[in-house]
Amino acid sequence: MSWVDGAAVAAASADPVLPHARAAIDHMNADHADATLAMAQHLAGLSSATAATVHVIDRHGVTLYADTAEGFRMARVGFGDGPLHDAVEIRTAVVDLTHRARKAAPGR
Repeated sequence: MSWVDGAAVAAASADPVLPHARAAIDHMNADHADATLAMAQHLAGLSSATAATVHVIDRHGVTLYADTAEGFRMARVGFGDGPLHDAVEIRTAVVDLTHRARKAAPGR
């Protein structure tokens, strides 16, 4: 990766959340499609989304896949309080995103 210098590589650390996020991703996709769609529509700016799934959760946020009027889109929503430090924080951070998304919905 020529755009990353040696100092940046040396200072990098492994994501403490990514290896432990699969259960949360599966749970969101199985049980909280409405919350995931709200995140896509109101936090990721995909207002025409008709369906969305969680693809990745890492320390910085959530990557969503969405079906929109314009076709498939991928979007990123960052955690509002900054990076997570461990997997225990996933639930609280995702619940916060859900609350933010619902609050941002028109008519709320």
